[in-house]
Amino acid sequence: MTTPPFRARPGRAVIGPVRLLVLLLLVTGLVSVQAGAADPPRTNGADLVSTRGAAAPTISKVWPNSGPPRGGQRVTMTGTGFVGVKRVLFGSVAGSAVKVISPSVLEVTSPAHPGGLVNIKVVTSGGTSAAGSASRYTYLAGPTVTAISPSSGPAEGGSSVSVTGKRFVGVTAVLFGSKPAARFTVSSSSMLTAIAPSGGGTVDLRVRTASGLSPIRTAARFTYVGEGPKATSVTPASGPAAGGTLVSIVGSGFIDAHAVTIGGAMAEFTIISANRIDATTPPGNPGQAPITVSTPSGTSSPLTFTYDVVGPVITALAPSSGPISGGTSVTIRGSGLASVQQVHFGAEPAASITAVDDTSLVAVAPAGAQGAVPVTVTTSVGTSTPSPTATFVYITESAAVAQVAAGSDHACALDVAGTVRCWGWNGFGQLGDGTTHSRTAPVAVTGLPIVTQLAAGGGSTCALTIDASLWCWGWNSFGQLGDGTTIDRSVPTKVAALDQVQQVTLGNGHGCALLAGDRPVCWGWNHYGQLGSGTTTSSPLPVAVVDAPAGIAQLSAGDEHSCARTAAGGLWCWGANHTGQLGDATTSPSARPTPVSGMSAGVEEVSAGLLHTCAIRDGAALCWGRNVAGQVGDGTMTRRLLPTVVAGMESGVVALSAGGASCALRSGGWCWGPNIFRGPGEGSDATSLLPAPVIGLPPDALDIRVGRDFACARTASGAAYCWGDNAQGQLGDGSTASRGSAAPILGLP
Repeated sequence: MTTPPFRARPGRAVIGPVRLLVLLLLVTGLVSVQAGAADPPRTNGADLVSTRGAAAPTISKVWPNSGPPRGGQRVTMTGTGFVGVKRVLFGSVAGSAVKVISPSVLEVTSPAHPGGLVNIKVVTSGGTSAAGSASRYTYLAGPTVTAISPSSGPAEGGSSVSVTGKRFVGVTAVLFGSKPAARFTVSSSSMLTAIAPSGGGTVDLRVRTASGLSPIRTAARFTYVGEGPKATSVTPASGPAAGGTLVSIVGSGFIDAHAVTIGGAMAEFTIISANRIDATTPPGNPGQAPITVSTPSGTSSPLTFTYDVVGPVITALAPSSGPISGGTSVTIRGSGLASVQQVHFGAEPAASITAVDDTSLVAVAPAGAQGAVPVTVTTSVGTSTPSPTATFVYITESAAVAQVAAGSDHACALDVAGTVRCWGWNGFGQLGDGTTHSRTAPVAVTGLPIVTQLAAGGGSTCALTIDASLWCWGWNSFGQLGDGTTIDRSVPTKVAALDQVQQVTLGNGHGCALLAGDRPVCWGWNHYGQLGSGTTTSSPLPVAVVDAPAGIAQLSAGDEHSCARTAAGGLWCWGANHTGQLGDATTSPSARPTPVSGMSAGVEEVSAGLLHTCAIRDGAALCWGRNVAGQVGDGTMTRRLLPTVVAGMESGVVALSAGGASCALRSGGWCWGPNIFRGPGEGSDATSLLPAPVIGLPPDALDIRVGRDFACARTASGAAYCWGDNAQGQLGDGSTASRGSAAPILGLP
C-alpha cells in the first residue's frame, strides 16, 4: 500500500521537510544567512552576520595612535572579530561614526577627552576586546603659556614678545586676542618669540597647535599702551654722591619698565606697581642728575635728583712716588678739590699747593722717610679718606724706578725723573728707540716729554705725560695707538684726539683712557665689543664708552675685554666673555659695561688678563674666567664664571696683575697659572694651580705687572725685578735665559 503524497490544506502555507530543517537550524543559530553582494554596506556598526557563539574581538594595531583632546580624529584599527560591533570606547567615552570595513578592519572618530593615555576597546555581541599595548591611544595635551615678556607694548604693535610655556610643538598661530602675531619664531618646545600686531587694551596671548589652543591665563595677558611712561615725582630728591640712596619714583606706565637711569648711569630698581618704582642711586658727581624710566613704549621725561656736595675724593696720584728729599710735583686727581685748604703726605703738609679745578690740583711733596704714606686733601667741606689710589711712596735717591709695565713680550720702566726705558721684543717698534731690534737690556725711549704714567699691552706701549697728553708707539694693526692710522710706530706718537688724560691702559689690540670729567674712551680692535661703544666696529680713534658707570677710578684693558673700577668700589667689565672673563655668570659677550656679579663695593684694584680677570676686594684676591692652567688659583682647572677667591689670598693683598698667568703681592710675591716659573732648576714649566712664592723678590715689593709668560715688580726702594720666560730678552738682564726666580733689571737702580 502506498502512502499518499502530503497535501497542504487549503489557505495554509506548505513547509516541506527541507525547509523545516533549515528553519530549525536558523532558529538555533547553527547556520547564518549573509546578505548578497548587491546589498548596500551597513554603516551603523551592526554586521549582517549573526554573532551567536562568536569569540570576543582583538585589536592588533591602532593608527594614528594619538590625536588632539578635542577629538574628531579619524582612527583606523585592525584586529579580529569585528562582527556585530556595538560601540568603540576611548577609555570610557564612546567614539562616533563607527564603520566596519571587514571583520578585521574598522574606522571610528575619536571623542573629546582630557589629555593622556587611554585604551581603545571594541564591544561586540561576542564580548569586549582586551586592553594592551596595541590598543593604546594618546590624547596629546595642548600648549600652555606660563609667562610672557614684555607684557605690554605700543598700540601700533611691533613689540618682540618672548613667550615661555609648554608643548610648543607644531605651532600654527600665536594670537593677541583675536589677532594673529605679525610673525613668530619657535625656539624650542618651551620658548617662542612673537611680534605683536597692532591693538588696544589688554588681550590674552594664546598659542595654537594641532592639539588645540592654550588656555587663557593671567600670566599671558598683553597690554597695549598708547604712550610712554611718565615720572612725576621722586622722593627723596637728594642724597650722597657715593650712591646707595633708595628713592621712590611716582608716575604712570611703569609696569614693564626695563631701565632706570640716574645721571646717565643704570640704577638697580624694583617695580612696585604701574605707578611706582623704587630705585637705588648709583655713585654720581655732586650736583643735579636726571632720572628717567624706560619701558617698551619709550622713556619718561627726566626728573631731577641732586647728589649732595661731599668731601674731597682722591682717585689718582701722578707720579705716585718720589725721593725722600721731597720736591716731587704731584698731580692729584679726583673730585671736590676746588676749595682745597691743605694737602698732607702722611702727617706732613705739602711744601706748596696749586689749585687747578674741582677735579685736580698740584702739590709738592715734603721730605719724608722711605716707604708708603697716605695723601689726604682737606677742603672747607672735609678731608678725603685714605685709599690705595691716594698713596705716595718715598724712595731713596738712588732708587729711581717709579713704575713698571709689561706687554706680551716686552717691559718698560718709568723713573722718578719722568724718563722711560724699555727692553725685550721689538718687532713692532714697541721699545720706542726708533728701531725694530729686540733688546736684552733697557734702552731709552726717545722724543717724550716728562712722563707720569706707563702702559704696555700686546706689542704696544703708551705714556701719559705731565701735560695730560698721551703718546703711544709700537704695534698698530688695529689702530690701537689711537692716532687714526694702522701704521706701526717705532718712536712715540702723540694721540692728537685726546687731551686731559688722567689714566691709560693697553690690552692686546686695543687701549682705553680716562679723561677729565669722568669720561672713559677706548680705541683699536673691537671684535668682541671690548671698546664698550655699543658696537663691534673697530676704531683707530678714541670712541666713548657708552653706559659707563659714574665715578670711574681705574680702567684695565685685557686681551679681548676691558674693565672699570669706580671710586665707590664697584666693578664693571665688557667685551669677550667666552671663558667667563666678564664675571656675570654667563659666557655672552657685551659691547657695553656690565656689572661684575658680587663686586658692587669694596673693589680696590682690577686687572684684565689674557682670558681671565683678577681683582682685590676688601684685601682679598679674586679671579674668574679661563682656568685651563690654574689662572684662577683655586686649585682646579675649572672655568669660573663668577669671581672666585684665590686660595690663601683671603686678606692682606696689596697689589695684583693678570696676564698669561696671575700674580699678587701679599707679604712677598706670589704667582699661579701657566709658565711663570721657567728657569731650569729654579721652578718648572708645569702649571701651578695654587699661588707659589716668588723666589728672590724682596718683601718690600709695591707693584707687580704680568706679561704673557713673565712678570716684573717694583720695590719700595725703587728697584725693579723680573722673572719667567726670557726668550725675547723681556727680563732685561742682558741675556735670553729664562729664570724662575726674580732678579734685578740690568742698568736700573
